Parts: sequence; structure tokens; C-alpha cells
Amino acid sequence: SQIMLSLARLSFPRIGLLTIDDHGTLLLTNRPLTCSVQQLENCGIPTDIPRNMTYSSTDPYLSDLLTCHDSAQSANRKEKFVWKKARVYLSAVR
Repeated sequence: SQIMLSLARLSFPRIGLLTIDDHGTLLLTNRPLTCSVQQLENCGIPTDIPRNMTYSSTDPYLSDLLTCHDSAQSANRKEKFVWKKARVYLSAVR
């Protein structure tokens, strides 16, 4: 909890993920990693956000997040359509 409180007091020039280099220095080098984005990637849904991307403001960051969730919804619709077609095909085979 002390680490979180200490980091909350700092001001960062960009929105991103803190990493630690080989010398123990904190660097702001990667895109923000949220639980929802990680879950999308684990499900095979492309996020199209480069790992080394950082954001200068919230607008492009939120836009990219919305695009990720839009991709997830699109993938979900396609999957439902495929399953629907499979059920129709399997019912005709019987």
C-alpha cells in the first residue's frame, strides 16, 4: 500500500505502464495494461495497440479502449453467427 500511495503522489508526462529496467529504474515505456485488455488478448481478440505505446492524453487512450471492446463485440457476433449456422447444418444432417 505504501508503494501505491507513493506512486499516486507522482505526476507522469504520459499514460502508460511502469516497467523496471536492469538497473532498477522505473520507466514509463509500455501501453497501459488493464484487466479487460488482457482478457481480450487471452481470448485471441486483437487489440491493435502496440505494446510500446504510451499516450499523451486520455482521448486517444479511451478511443483505443473503445475500439478494443468494439472488436470484442464484433468477434462475439461472428462467433454466435457461426454457431447458429453450425446448429442449422447439424439439424439438417440428422
